[in-house]
Amino acid sequence: MRVLTLSMSFLILSFSSLIALATTSEQNTTKDGQIIETLMVIDSNEINAAKIALKRTGNADVKDFAQTMITDHSKNLQSTKALSQKIHINSVVTEQSLFLQKQGEEELKKLASIPAKKFDISFINAMVKDHKGALQIINATSAKTRNPELVKHLQATRDTVSHHLQMAREVRTKLEQRSAD
Repeated sequence: MRVLTLSMSFLILSFSSLIALATTSEQNTTKDGQIIETLMVIDSNEINAAKIALKRTGNADVKDFAQTMITDHSKNLQSTKALSQKIHINSVVTEQSLFLQKQGEEELKKLASIPAKKFDISFINAMVKDHKGALQIINATSAKTRNPELVKHLQATRDTVSHHLQMAREVRTKLEQRSAD
């Protein structure tokens, strides 16, 4: 009888451990899906803003920067989607991703309505702000995943976004110098 009780206790404990592992795994998958969704929204926002810039600017530096945004963020968006499929984790919409999406839509409306004379500096200032914010989000979310492939992707994304921030600052400096002349 004692052996049966010990066996039953062991089975219950093992089953509880499996449930805990499954729950933890599911929570990690959900967090990873949230990270993927956030990255996709950030990329989409930057692509859309850059498309407006290409149409509205006459400045070669702004045009080059906008084209780089479209190229790099399109590549990252496709890479994020491919990674999502590869690791079998679907994107998960969150309050944060919805907020970022709404913020991106509002920014597009502002950019579309800014007078042509103020467009370039307004666009570049928005890009500086957006890329700073993206870096903060990426840094905060990097610690939330245990998936090594997603960690690697986040690191590569962080490097690209950091480079974009530097580029935007350089273009802003040029624009400010031209307006001072």
